[in-house]
Amino acid sequence: MNEIDQTFERFIADYRSRGVPPPHILLAGPDSALNESIARKFAAQLGVEFEARDAAALGIVGDLTAIMWGKRVAFIGNIHLLKKQFLEKIAHNVFAGEWEIVIGQGPAARTHRMDLSGLTLIATVPAKHECPAILFKKFETILTIEPLSNDGLASVLTAEAWKDHIALDADATELLVRCCGGRSDTLLAQFRRICGLIEQIKKTNRPQLTRQEVADALERLRIRIPSVTSVTPAFDIHTLSGQEFESVIKALLLEMGFEAELTEVTGDGGIDLIAKLDKPFVGGRYLFQCKRYSENNLVGAPEVRDFYGAVMADRAMKGIFITTSDFTTQAQEFAAQSGIEIVNLSKLRQLFENHGLAKYA
Repeated sequence: MNEIDQTFERFIADYRSRGVPPPHILLAGPDSALNESIARKFAAQLGVEFEARDAAALGIVGDLTAIMWGKRVAFIGNIHLLKKQFLEKIAHNVFAGEWEIVIGQGPAARTHRMDLSGLTLIATVPAKHECPAILFKKFETILTIEPLSNDGLASVLTAEAWKDHIALDADATELLVRCCGGRSDTLLAQFRRICGLIEQIKKTNRPQLTRQEVADALERLRIRIPSVTSVTPAFDIHTLSGQEFESVIKALLLEMGFEAELTEVTGDGGIDLIAKLDKPFVGGRYLFQCKRYSENNLVGAPEVRDFYGAVMADRAMKGIFITTSDFTTQAQEFAAQSGIEIVNLSKLRQLFENHGLAKYA
């Protein structure tokens, strides 16, 4: 969190010294409660209004307009869930500093323009690769939000409980933290649910919850309590579905500086990902095929040959074939002759390690 705080402090110092509004910000992290808490803290430090909405709850353009009005921080959680027309409006209006509203219908309709030059949009996605491409490149600042530590989660729980004058024994707090999977939103949701099941809360003005009361409530809610000694199994990329594997590759490409989009299923020789790189000499359009194969199921020359045909038909700068297994000798020879780059499991793991995705390595 120190890195996030320091980044926000720089934005605020710049705003106060030059009168320039902070940049629009994308927060990438699965903990929705933590993301909103960070955004609220930023608005409070900036000394401006804060308006928050979850994208899934925005049904009409008027809902968007309501949170854009005035000089404030507008927070949209899970922006990847916005309707397509809303995404386009944000991309074309918010980042241009002007919000257009059509008042009336037919010949009498008129367009009103709101000045958004003082607005800072903070949006969230569970992971970078889930941000719609129309918005991803427009965000000047993209921050990855790491999960809270157990001590951080315990502090969040304690603060929330005290709002209702509820205290928890240390063991009760540890139990709830252990059941939340490292997410403060899950932690707070489970805490609110157990509160309705504990008699002491109903009968006492300032209850002090014990471990046993919390454990009993969790059991009634069928929430499994992980063992303290349980070890999280190592991640196996072969457990992903083909579509999930393609999404992981998209995340890798974004970390490497590409703009990337998944394509529709196209069959043999089809393209799974289209990526663009905006750099001198090596920039251009790249095509990817991704095969989530078992380690003993090698990619053969016919598959690489079909992919080469698709790359040539598209006139792309380069084609890259990625697999979670390896390539036959004939496939390697054809790739070398045709200019197709091939990436096997060993190379892929190294790429994950080098670009901050070690959990997939």
